[in-house]
Amino acid sequence: MGTMAQIAILSTGIYIVLGFLRTARGGSLVRGLTITLLFGVAGLWWLSKFLQLEELEYIIQSITGFAFVIVAILFQPELRRGIVHLGENPLLGRLLQTRRHDVLSEVAQAVVTMAKKRQGALIAFERKIPLDHFIDSAVKVDADINRFLLDSIFHHGSALHDGAVILRGDRIEAATSLFPLTEAPEISKSTGTRHRAALGLTEETDAVTVAVSEETGTITICKHGKMEKGIPAGKLETVLRERLGKPAKDVEARTATTACLDFLRRVFLEDVPQKLGAVGLGIGLFWVAYQDVREVRTFQLSVATIAKGQSATPTPGQLLVVLPDSEHHLEAPDPGAEVEVTVTGTRAQLEPLSAGIGGVLVLGPDDDPGSRPFPLQDVRWGAGRFVEALEVEWSSSPPPELSIARFESRRFALTAANVPVDASSLDLRYEARSEALSLRPSTVQILGPLGKVERLATDELPLLLEPIVLEVADNDTRVEALQLSPSLLAAGFSLVGVDSIEVSLEIVPAVIPLGDIEREIAVVWLATERPSELERWTPRSQIATFTVKTAGILEEADPGSELRIQQNAIIHRYLEDNLRVFIDVSEVDHEGGSAVIRWIFETPWQDALPPSMRTQDPRASLTLELQGDRELLLIAR
Repeated sequence: MGTMAQIAILSTGIYIVLGFLRTARGGSLVRGLTITLLFGVAGLWWLSKFLQLEELEYIIQSITGFAFVIVAILFQPELRRGIVHLGENPLLGRLLQTRRHDVLSEVAQAVVTMAKKRQGALIAFERKIPLDHFIDSAVKVDADINRFLLDSIFHHGSALHDGAVILRGDRIEAATSLFPLTEAPEISKSTGTRHRAALGLTEETDAVTVAVSEETGTITICKHGKMEKGIPAGKLETVLRERLGKPAKDVEARTATTACLDFLRRVFLEDVPQKLGAVGLGIGLFWVAYQDVREVRTFQLSVATIAKGQSATPTPGQLLVVLPDSEHHLEAPDPGAEVEVTVTGTRAQLEPLSAGIGGVLVLGPDDDPGSRPFPLQDVRWGAGRFVEALEVEWSSSPPPELSIARFESRRFALTAANVPVDASSLDLRYEARSEALSLRPSTVQILGPLGKVERLATDELPLLLEPIVLEVADNDTRVEALQLSPSLLAAGFSLVGVDSIEVSLEIVPAVIPLGDIEREIAVVWLATERPSELERWTPRSQIATFTVKTAGILEEADPGSELRIQQNAIIHRYLEDNLRVFIDVSEVDHEGGSAVIRWIFETPWQDALPPSMRTQDPRASLTLELQGDRELLLIAR
C-alpha cells in the first residue's frame, strides 16, 4: 500500500505540472524521440545489464526519469490521437458502447405496430441452443435491434420480408430464415405456414418465437412446442419477458450499468494521454528511486522451536518459534522444515544480513491451539540483533500455515489385539497364529493431543499399530517393525523413546480335520525269542476308529468345493491302501491282559500322494488320532 500511495502522489503532482506544460509538436519529431528513447535507451540499458557495465547502467537509470518527462510532454498529442483511434475500433467500441434502448421493448413496439397494420412477421429469439444452422442459410444482417428496422424488414415491398428474423442477444443476426414446419396433429389445418414454422422451431430448439398474422393481425407466441394466440398488444412486452425469463428489472439494472459505465469513461478516458503520461512518469521516477535505494533478497530458513524463557535472538538461517510451555507443540510447519522468504529493504537495512537472516515468533499463552495463516507480520527479523522495517513475504504459494496443539503422554501395554492381521491373501494351506504374536517392547509411551490421549485404547479411539498384510508367499515367521496406525499418526499421536515396535507373527501349516476312518485291528506275534502263541488270544474288539487330520496339504478350505472333495477322496484312498492297525500279543503276559494298539503307513504319504498335494515344508503332516482307549483287552482261550 505504501508503494501505491507514493506512486499516486507522484502521478498527481506530475499531472498538475503537465497541465501547464502541454504543447504540440510535429509528428516527425515525435517519431524521432520515440525511436531514440524507446529503442535507444532500452537497448543501452539491456546491453549494460548483459555486459555488466555498472557505470553505464547507473547513468541510464539516472536519466530515465527525465526521459519519461520528455515523452509525456511531447507525445501528448499523439497519445490523444492514438486513444481516439483505439476508441474507433469496432470491437472495443462494441464492448464500451452503452445501450440506449431496451431490446424487448423495441421488439414489442415493432410487433404491435405490424399487428395494427396486419403486416405478417416472424421473429425468433435464440436462447441456449444455437440457431447457426438456420442463420447460415439466411441473409446475414448483424445490426442493432431497432423497431423501425424490424418494421422495414417485414414490409411487403421489402426483399427480406419472406421468412423469419433471428435475434441473438441485442443484435438482429439474420433475415429470410426458413424454419421447419410443425407436424403436430392437433394444429388446425387452417393454421398458416408462418405460424406452423413458428411452432416447428420451438419443437426442435429452446427458442421463443413471435408471429403476427397477416390476415387478422393476431399476435402469437410459441415456446417448447406450445402456441399462445391472441396476445394483447398492451401485455406483449410483459409476456415476452416472462417467456424469456427477463423481468422488467433488467431495464433498471441496465440503466444503472450505463450510468456507471459513463462515469468510468469520464474518469479514465477523458484527457487520457496526459493522465497516462503522468502515471507513467510517476511509476518511472519511483522505479528509478526504488532501484537505487531498495534491494530484494531471498533467504532459506529452517523451522525450529524452543520453550519460552530460553534465548530467542534471530539466528541466520533459522525461523524460531517460541512456544508458551512444554505442553504446546508445533504441528505445522514441521520442525526442521525448510521455508523461503523474500526480504525487501534499503541497502543500509540489508547490509547486516549478508550472512543470512533469522526470524523469531513468540507465541503467548493466549494463542489458542489450532490452525491459522502463519503470522509473518508478527515475526521479528535480524541476524544476532533485530532489524526493523523490513518487508518480508513468503516466496512460495500458498504460504505455510501455523498449527499449534497441546500434547500429553501416557504409557500403554500392547497385546496381539493391537495388531491388525490381514490374512486374506495367505495360502490356504497355512494359517497365522495371530493370538500368539509377540511384541517388543510390550509397553510404550505414546504422545498425543490433549484430550485425545485419555480416549486412546477405547472403543471410541482404538489403539492399533500398522496392519500386517500377509501374502501368498508367507509360510514362516513374519517379523515387522511397525509404527502406529496411519489414522493415529494423522490424529497427531506418536511413539516416545522408540522408533517402532518389533512384531513377530508365526505362520504354520493349517490343520484341517477330514472326518473319521475305521480299520480292523490285526493280531500279530512279533517276538522272535519264544514260540508263537497267537492262537491263544482273541481281542474283545477288532475295529479301531481314527480321526484324520492334515496340516499344510490341502489347497482348499471349503469342504464343499470340488477340489476339496477330490483331495479328501485321495487321502482316504491312500489310508485304505496303506494304513495297517495291529496289536502285538507277544507283549501280553501268559495269563492275559491288554495290548497297545499300534498303526503304521506301509508307504509314506509324501511318496504316495500326487505331486499337486506334495509340499517341501517339513511341518506338513498327515496324522491320525485314535478314538477311545489306546489299549485293547485280550481274552485267552
